[in-house]
Amino acid sequence: AAHYTGMSDESGEWIDVSVAQDGGVKKKILQAAPEGAEGPPPSGNIISAHYTGTLASDGSKFDSSLDRGKPFTFTIGQGQVIKGWDEGFASMK
Repeated sequence: AAHYTGMSDESGEWIDVSVAQDGGVKKKILQAAPEGAEGPPPSGNIISAHYTGTLASDGSKFDSSLDRGKPFTFTIGQGQVIKGWDEGFASMK
């Protein structure tokens, strides 16, 4: 299961945002979107975001766009990234 830490409800609980609603993609809010924020982004929009990939087994970092100082950019809903990213980012503001 892919876990994305991003914007969702303010309960601090993991929320299933997978299209299949099977727990395959979950997210937890860290900081609420500002009042009036637009979203979610429609398919075909360009997304630019920083990420840090960690192992579920021990939390060790294996990759991070922050280390490179450049956000990762992709077109949402076009299969350019793993399915969990398309689904996860499509649920954010």
